[in-house]
Amino acid sequence: MPHGMKSAHTADFIPKLGNKEADLMKLMSFDYNQVFSSDYQRAPSSTMTWLGVASMLAFALVFWLSRDLGRICEVTAVFVLVLSAWQVWRQDRSEWLWLLMAGWLIFMAGVNFNAMLNYPQFDGDHIRYSRYYLRLFLFLVAGWWLGGNLKTVYIFLGLAALGLFIEVLVQCGTKQWGDQLDDTGRVEFAFRNAQHTAVLFSVTLIGLLCFWKRFFRIKPCGLQFGALLLWLALFVFSFMIIAGTQTRQVFPAFFLCMCTTGVWAMRKTRTLHLQFGRFLLCCTLAGIVVLAVALTANPFQGLQQRFAGEWDTISQVMQGDFRDISPYQSAGQRIYLWQLAGQKILESPFTGHGAATRYKLIQDSDIPEHIKEHYHHFHNGYLEMGVAFGLPGLFMLPLLLTVFGIRLIRARQKNMVPEDFMLFGLLSLIFFATVNLFESYVMYRSGYFFMGIIGGAIYTLTRPWTWKCQGEAINE
Repeated sequence: MPHGMKSAHTADFIPKLGNKEADLMKLMSFDYNQVFSSDYQRAPSSTMTWLGVASMLAFALVFWLSRDLGRICEVTAVFVLVLSAWQVWRQDRSEWLWLLMAGWLIFMAGVNFNAMLNYPQFDGDHIRYSRYYLRLFLFLVAGWWLGGNLKTVYIFLGLAALGLFIEVLVQCGTKQWGDQLDDTGRVEFAFRNAQHTAVLFSVTLIGLLCFWKRFFRIKPCGLQFGALLLWLALFVFSFMIIAGTQTRQVFPAFFLCMCTTGVWAMRKTRTLHLQFGRFLLCCTLAGIVVLAVALTANPFQGLQQRFAGEWDTISQVMQGDFRDISPYQSAGQRIYLWQLAGQKILESPFTGHGAATRYKLIQDSDIPEHIKEHYHHFHNGYLEMGVAFGLPGLFMLPLLLTVFGIRLIRARQKNMVPEDFMLFGLLSLIFFATVNLFESYVMYRSGYFFMGIIGGAIYTLTRPWTWKCQGEAINE
């Protein structure tokens, strides 16, 4: 079937059949190509197109469930994309991003070659760690296969969220989950650590809040009550996971997201009373449940204790006093590491020190021994890339996030992306940009998962030549 064309509908002949036969024919005549279609040719053949699309959808679902399956899906999608390079070259008008990725790859190769000469003991690790930084551009692969189709994007995001919830339930059973959550200690929830878990489910929570209306578009109307219960369950589940991780850095990020939402709401004042009736109902019910749990759940008490333990250091830093900062508090430890990272960037601002040298740089420094024993990286995604690759690395992530934001705003101004998706995209970008100030998510799987899933969804819907296709869908 040619790309961009719809198949003939056998449903046109259904009136001649009985009820049962008609229902069967409707199911058989469902145009699956329309759901995953695109108005540009993604591959030389339809088989390759389906293979690329299926690989990305499977990648979103199994990424956390199985590292091996996720890698297979990722490699398959990239391999088929390489075979479709001619289509990409002819039709992707954002060629400067592809050239940026190629330049970034060449630059990293040069930096790592220099680092191998200076730090030969880490020769293999330089390449291994650099793969994560190259995967920042995974959004190009995902965006290409999603085809600028809004329905495909929502399926893609839904599968990613489903994979997260399944991973928590499978790796940490409900009874064990409840027992751990009732303790004052932090809960890892089967991911790398509590911080990564908190960030992943915080983005999920943002999605639930932004896409609330779509839970009520299920027909028939009798299913809307079930959709309400599902939304509440996912909301409370995500909130309790975030609370159980006791991750403080997500709260400044949430604060900035709330400020952004407030600015957006002020621009929509004229229609707020019409749009937010059911949303306020959902928030009220969810708030009642959350408050009821919060009154008895110990993790909230532990979170308060973790915040209280850092106030002295934070107050000292806010007053400009960097002398005698305690190396035994999280805030103080990060101050020492950030100061060291800044020094190392200034030592080699254009070539960096290589992707695998951070541990040695920390161990060879004069920071307190307690920090050397417990911290092996700089706990700041931007500084991490700056130490590894100099100033180009320092500004690479901000550049990509800024490009996403600008594209989202421009696409919305032209009414080419739905308002809820625009808000979700902006809040997710702000959240991810903020949390990377306190932790190096960009150098771990959670970082390139975000860039592949959220970045890919944003990139594919903000391409100018796919706006015609999107314009038919955003009014649904």
